[in-house]
Amino acid sequence: MPQTSKKMNKPKAVFPLAYFPSFAYLKAWCSTPEPLLEMHEHYVKQTLRNRCFVVNSQGLQRLTIPIVRSSATRSTTGNIRLSNDTWQTKHWQSLQTAYRSSPYFEYFEYAFEAYFQTQFATLAEATTESFAVLCKCIGIPLEVQTTTAYHTYDHSDGVQDLRSYFDEVDATTQPITYNQVFADKLGFIPHASTLDMLFCEGPQFVKQAVGVSEASI
Repeated sequence: MPQTSKKMNKPKAVFPLAYFPSFAYLKAWCSTPEPLLEMHEHYVKQTLRNRCFVVNSQGLQRLTIPIVRSSATRSTTGNIRLSNDTWQTKHWQSLQTAYRSSPYFEYFEYAFEAYFQTQFATLAEATTESFAVLCKCIGIPLEVQTTTAYHTYDHSDGVQDLRSYFDEVDATTQPITYNQVFADKLGFIPHASTLDMLFCEGPQFVKQAVGVSEASI
């Protein structure tokens, strides 16, 4: 699990929860001196908070963590509970199908298999750990600080409010292209989880793309 603490001072940027987040999310996180993870917003459905995308032979495949619907009615994101479902088995099978033939999957298979064998009670636990496992495999240190209450921010605060930013960014832009498993058949498919870049190009490529040097680790 990542080191987790509650942040009392004003952050430089506030991020939403994200399940195996995209490259845009990872790059923004690593570029922010004091990132803060939002736990107290009202849950927003059909966003990166409980889903990610991988690339298989048919194109983008959405992997969604199922939640207890009643818990999403008036709950804050940090309190959203997961439903008893086979989502972990299904997601792990999807990753194996999509990336078994990729150059780097075998090197990190053990770490992700362990993640999908772990039981999580809440969405916050599942997504925070997914980010921790991803960063560990890439070789990027991760310390997660979380909100203590919900706040609104404007430009005068000097705080970037990124809680709704990545759904729009990931739907319209792709900052970098790279070799993918099914590129010969499909061409380059953007908007995938950073998992795709890791398995296809390896951790050193991801670190260079993010802008994290060995000296800063």
